[in-house]
Amino acid sequence: NALSWAREDVVLLPDVDGNGACDNEGRALPCQETEGGLAVLAQTGSLSVTPIAVRSGAAEVASPFSYSGKGLETPFYTITFDKNGTINRLFDKEAQREVVAPGKVLNQLYTAEDMPLFWDAWDIDRYYRDHVKPVGAMSSRELVADGPLFLSIRSTWQVGRASTLTQDMVVYAHTRRIDFSTHLDWQEERTLLKVGFGLDVHTAQIRSEIQFGHVLRNTHENTSWDRAQFESCAHKWVDLSEGNYGVSLLNDCKYGYDTLDDQLSLTLMKSPRCPDEKADLGEHRFTYALFPHEGAFSAETVTREAYGLNVPLRSEKLEGGSGTLRALDCCQVSAPNVIVEAVKKAEADDAMIVRLYEAENSRGNVTVSFGRPIKKVYSCNLMEEEAEALKIRNDDVTIPMAPFEIKTLMVYFK
Repeated sequence: NALSWAREDVVLLPDVDGNGACDNEGRALPCQETEGGLAVLAQTGSLSVTPIAVRSGAAEVASPFSYSGKGLETPFYTITFDKNGTINRLFDKEAQREVVAPGKVLNQLYTAEDMPLFWDAWDIDRYYRDHVKPVGAMSSRELVADGPLFLSIRSTWQVGRASTLTQDMVVYAHTRRIDFSTHLDWQEERTLLKVGFGLDVHTAQIRSEIQFGHVLRNTHENTSWDRAQFESCAHKWVDLSEGNYGVSLLNDCKYGYDTLDDQLSLTLMKSPRCPDEKADLGEHRFTYALFPHEGAFSAETVTREAYGLNVPLRSEKLEGGSGTLRALDCCQVSAPNVIVEAVKKAEADDAMIVRLYEAENSRGNVTVSFGRPIKKVYSCNLMEEEAEALKIRNDDVTIPMAPFEIKTLMVYFK
């Protein structure tokens, strides 16, 4: 686990012999056999490694999902599909509310003419909205995975004149996130591909992640400034939230989006002809995810889930068993809105650098705990200069964090 909080998530163990797994204490872990290996629901600590032992003869566990072809029941949602394969109902069982706006659908693929006046490969001009064409009916749909951890439905669409999009929609038993793992064979010219979500969320602003924080942008076009933001950029997530409910759109590599009233869209592909007429042609793989959540936006809810999509748990096979395992002995933070972004060796000294930031626009103190005895800790700038000694208590340090503040610690171990 390369993230700075404890996690419970699915990790894939490829090329193993066995249909079950257990933790270091011998407790059985939920598992599911897949075409890529054994999927295990593992619990890990902050910035740490966790041993998993593979075994055979595990008892079969019933799936908590129910799929009928036209609809799907999960522990969190009731989902129905229209004839084109888009989602026309997403009912949140815990919140007892509908996520889809009246008359709208979710995961609607659509194309548009993409011929900007300047900079063919870089610009998107506003007038593309006058040439939008929804992608039609599916070519095929099949159930490819159904087990105690997740269910996956594979759908295929013909896009544009000569392109094919194959997508695995994955719903989970342990998280509210809905993944859309996509393979696209793109063969279009001057065509824009987007995916849209009509959300029943009342808000005048959308949160968009940027490096070390987020910004707010309007969802309406009341002014010329608003109209000029018909396409905006974000990093791992954007979020629409009311006072007690919200929906986030997460991604692992697609950073352009637009929002107008209740419609949120993500740009998936361009196809420019200049300066390289074959620039984006060929095969592409990417994942975006829908994440409805109870409560207003928080870094613990939204930002952590987006990091989880982008930094999945990673497995390594050890021939010597758990006895060869060595913990990272790194650190953990006490505040859920503070994220450790980087851990590295100091550039000019025998010390460890820990860079962390406040992700929620909140302030307060945070305690940073280390996995082994420490001798000295300094607060320094991003160049690892101008160090200021910090008070150590029980191998912990407590520091104040202002909204969106970045802090760099230089740590010397005993």
